[in-house]
Amino acid sequence: MSRRHGHNAALRGLLSEAGMSAAELARNVNRLAAGEGLTLHYDRTTVAHWLSGSRPRDPVPQLVAEVLTRGIGRLVSVAETGLAGARSQASGDGSDEDRADPLPRLVALARTDADPVRRVRLAHLVFRQHGVPDTEIRDMLETPGPASLRAGIGGPDVQRVRFVTSRFAAGWPRYGGGHARAALASYLGDDVGRLLAQPAPSAERRALLSAAAQIVQVLGDMSADAGLQGLAQRYSMYLEWRRLHKDGMRKVQQSWNSLHEQTRVCRVYVSNVPPGFFQTPPFAIALMEQMTRFQGTPNDVTEAVAARIARSRFLYEGGHRYVVLMEESVLRFRTADPEAMRGQLRHLLAVMPLAAVSLGIIPFTAQRTVWPLEAFYLHDDTVAVVETLTAEIKVTQPRELADYAKAFAGLAEMAVYGDPARDLIRAAIDALG
Repeated sequence: MSRRHGHNAALRGLLSEAGMSAAELARNVNRLAAGEGLTLHYDRTTVAHWLSGSRPRDPVPQLVAEVLTRGIGRLVSVAETGLAGARSQASGDGSDEDRADPLPRLVALARTDADPVRRVRLAHLVFRQHGVPDTEIRDMLETPGPASLRAGIGGPDVQRVRFVTSRFAAGWPRYGGGHARAALASYLGDDVGRLLAQPAPSAERRALLSAAAQIVQVLGDMSADAGLQGLAQRYSMYLEWRRLHKDGMRKVQQSWNSLHEQTRVCRVYVSNVPPGFFQTPPFAIALMEQMTRFQGTPNDVTEAVAARIARSRFLYEGGHRYVVLMEESVLRFRTADPEAMRGQLRHLLAVMPLAAVSLGIIPFTAQRTVWPLEAFYLHDDTVAVVETLTAEIKVTQPRELADYAKAFAGLAEMAVYGDPARDLIRAAIDALG
């Protein structure tokens, strides 16, 4: 049931910006909902109620934001539509209580996005591409029964989820995000959802959450590939669930998130690894395990990775712009195992079309006018964060900030963008074998 508030000037303004009538908005929301397996029968009268202050229940605000995103040509968040109630805000701007246990809402989102009728056929296509026998496919996709769930979660359950996820991560580019996503969303909403609801030892629980987070990352990439930026944003929001309150690397990552939240334009240069907001969970885990071993810090990699990956939500929220320059060496360094590297490189291809992202690659063959530098992040020309082996240095002096801005401009002139950049990424994928 809708709740009535004051007149929605924000929604009226967005309709004007999109050049869209109330009737057109209603038709487009109905059409988008049908593509996600929902049946809606909205008309201009419904939209008139929204403009008068009525707020529909989820997932309608998210659908409206998606329609307006496409109509305007920029990312429109649910909050911008003025339709976000308490439930809608839980997906991004809600209270601490809403965020305390987002798992049920994630499972509900996956079930909304799923197409169970097509699940088995699509899953078989993905697995057969990798030579998995039909008997093993059935075992992998078999929904856990009550007896096995009563026994709790164990190592084999986690291994199965990881295997299924890895096959989809490797296979979905062949079929496109608009097709294979239905099968993976169904797997998350049904099979993994049931596992997440069961008790488990701490180690198995964390491992399962880590595996589920990778599914969410892949679903976000699939949604972006299909042009569903609003849906990609909703998946991205749920990557925060794994934050636990312990000492270690987690605090560093969360402080970074606060800085990014305040930044409108972030210029980034990296010569070693992709920036955290571009990293996939498997890649981030491999990287941060190396850092933990080297530094001898408390091993809270799972929590730290969750905080680091949560930073990717700023790519979808609106109000942020990321201009990234990356040395080609970043694509070639074997920081993680080949499977994780493939997933990481494919993720770069998936985020390149985002409105908030500009990605340039500096080829090995570029004639250098600026030598390779240490990684740095320039936030709104007010602070630069420079990464060294032993410290992260914050630079605030105007003269030094000007030097970093000048260096970034010189590096940008050597970079390639668009299709030439994609070719370098695809070549790095092919080199993995």
